[in-house]
Amino acid sequence: MKKIFISTLALAVGACGLFERDSSNYWLNHMHNYSTYPVYYYTDSDFDVKEKLVDSDELVAQTYERNVVVSAKVGQPMVESKTVDVKRYKKYKIVAQNDAVISNIGEEVKIKKGQEFMPIGEVKIDGKYYILIEGDNNGSILLVDEDGNVMNKINAMYGKQLLLSKTYSTIYPENLKIIQKKETRTDMSKPKANFKIIYDGYNNGMFEMTYVNYSNSEEGEKDKYIYKMGDELIDVNGVKMRITGVFPDRIEYMLLD
Repeated sequence: MKKIFISTLALAVGACGLFERDSSNYWLNHMHNYSTYPVYYYTDSDFDVKEKLVDSDELVAQTYERNVVVSAKVGQPMVESKTVDVKRYKKYKIVAQNDAVISNIGEEVKIKKGQEFMPIGEVKIDGKYYILIEGDNNGSILLVDEDGNVMNKINAMYGKQLLLSKTYSTIYPENLKIIQKKETRTDMSKPKANFKIIYDGYNNGMFEMTYVNYSNSEEGEKDKYIYKMGDELIDVNGVKMRITGVFPDRIEYMLLD
């Protein structure tokens, strides 16, 4: 929960003195069942209620192992590499931890477990900070301290000031908590191909492979690689492998570090 900056506090203390000298506030404070307090209203920068991007990464998913003999049939990929974009988001929310009812004579506010609240602002009362939330759609205002405890009063607003009730309410059950929680979300894109190497078979004592590069297009740019039967150590555009067997229907190989 955000604390008011010292400069803002100074303004709030000064404003409080002005409010007390105003005749309408004098009536509210002394002739009515409320006390008035100036409110520091939140902006988007004060309380992060919108989902925001925290960070993003590119994860490379390689569909092969190194230093292990594997095989590929004619037309199948021998090596394939794909990239996945991962984005992480966070948002803060004010949420009730349990069901409860706050009641007073002629007033009642019902709270549901998991109910979310939009913070309005904060106020300092007797040296303690509280955030303001709307209890319901009838204009009731609840005060929540930094530990998530709800003040046992049903309050209201007067203009841009808090009308703090002088009447205490009953909270049932007493363990009502409304706390700030951080919610995170991870979004993963569909895999995007980087490259793949396809085995094309052998003919006339030669075996062939095709390297498909997807860097510049979704269709991929193809390069043909031809080797002599008996070649063991080969390099296909930087991918090193050892050929352990070439057969009419497949090739056996080991990818090297």
